[in-house]
Amino acid sequence: MAATPSRKTSAHIWFHRLLRWTVSPIFMWRYRLSSEHQEIVDNLRPPYIVIPNHVMTFDPALVNYFIPVPVYYVASDANFRNPIFSWWLRKIGAIATSKAADDLASLRFMLKTLKERKVIGIFAEGQRSWDGVSLRIIPSTAKLVKLAKVPVLVSLIKGGYKTIPRWSFHTRRGCVVIEQKLAVSAEEVKSLSADEITERIESALAHDDSEYQNERRVPYVSKRPAESLQLALFYCPNCSSLNTMNSSGRRFYCDACGYAVEFTSFYRFRAVPGPNSHPVHFRTIREWSLAQNEFVERHLREALDAGTPKEFFGDEHALMFTGYRLSRLRRRGLGRLSFHLDGIRFAQSDDSRQGRRIATRDIRHGGAAERFFPWDELKALNVVYQDQLEFYFGRTLYVFKSPRHDTSAYKYELCGRMLEAMRNARSPLP
Repeated sequence: MAATPSRKTSAHIWFHRLLRWTVSPIFMWRYRLSSEHQEIVDNLRPPYIVIPNHVMTFDPALVNYFIPVPVYYVASDANFRNPIFSWWLRKIGAIATSKAADDLASLRFMLKTLKERKVIGIFAEGQRSWDGVSLRIIPSTAKLVKLAKVPVLVSLIKGGYKTIPRWSFHTRRGCVVIEQKLAVSAEEVKSLSADEITERIESALAHDDSEYQNERRVPYVSKRPAESLQLALFYCPNCSSLNTMNSSGRRFYCDACGYAVEFTSFYRFRAVPGPNSHPVHFRTIREWSLAQNEFVERHLREALDAGTPKEFFGDEHALMFTGYRLSRLRRRGLGRLSFHLDGIRFAQSDDSRQGRRIATRDIRHGGAAERFFPWDELKALNVVYQDQLEFYFGRTLYVFKSPRHDTSAYKYELCGRMLEAMRNARSPLP
C-alpha cells in the first residue's frame, strides 16, 4: 500500500485577510449575509473552538467573514484527495481527519493548535443535513473541549441549507443569517461534565430551516429548484416504491406511477397545474423525509422478521474506486450496486473488470464478478459530497460514484444505519 500523504497544514493571517476582503464580499452580496450578536465574537480572544452547523459547501467562508483570525477547520480526508483542492485547504489551515476510526494524529494536531492560542473550527455534526434540521453531534466533541479547556462559540447558520442544499449541485440566491452564541465559556468548561457540554452545544445548534422559512418567507431563487432532489427523497408516497423518484426543473416525480409535484423557490411542494394534477402529500422536505424514515424502518423490520434474503434496491452504472484516507482514488470498474439485508453487493460488468480480487468474496455469475461486503465487516459507511457512497472494508476504502449524478447514495447510508440499529435492538433514528 502506498504511503498516506502528509497532513501538514498551515494558515497565515495575510492570506486569511486577503480572502476575507476579496472572496467573502461576493458571498455577502449573493446571500445577503449578516451576523446576529456579533459582539460575542468581537469580545472573544483565542484560543477557542468554533462549531457551526453544517448545511452548505461554503460554511467556512461564510463563518470566517465574521471571525477576525484564521480558523483551522477540521475536514474529512475525502476533501484532500484532489491535489489542487488539497493545496487550497492546507493554505487556509484545514486539518484532515478520517471517518474510519478515532484519528489520534488529528486530535494531537488540534490540541497543539489550541495551545498555540489559535482557533479551531469543527463541524461537530459530522456531515451536512439532508433536510435542513440539525443533527446530533459526535460524542467525542465534548471530550476535546474538556481536554483543551477553551470556550466554545457556536455560529448557527440560518437559511444556509436553502442556498445550496445537500442534494443539489447548484446554488440559489437568498438570505443567510449567522447567529453567534457562546455555548460554553472558559469558566464553565472546568465545571461542566462531557454530557453537559454536549447538551449545551446541541441546544445552541438546534435549528430547523423549514420552520425558519415559515417565519421569514424568503425566496431562494433557482430556475431548476427540484433537480437532484431524489438524492435525498427516494421514496414515493403515492405508490410506496423505493428508488423511483426523479426530477426535472421544478418537477419532482415518480418513474413508477407518474406521481408528480412542483417544488417552489419557497421550498414548498405544490400540485402541478392542470386537470391531471396529483394531491400534495407533504408540504416540506422535512415532512417527506420523516415519512420516508418511517416507511423504510417498517419495510426493513418486515424483511428482518420474514428472515429471507432480499434486495431492497439496486443501481446500474455505478463506478467503483479504491483508496485509503488521503491517497488518491483508483478506478476499479463499472457495474451494479445493490443493498441487501446481509450486506452490499457490487456486480462488475465484463467490459470493466480488471481481473483483480479486491474483496474477500469474489463470486462469478455469468461472466461477471460480484463483490460482497457483509455488514459486520463494513466500517464508516457515509456519503461524501452529494452522491458518493464510501466505506472501509478491511484496510481499503471503497467509493462508489454515479457518472450522471442522479442516483441517491444517501439511501444506502440511511438504510444501513437503520439496519444496524435494529440488529443492536435500539431505536433506529435519534
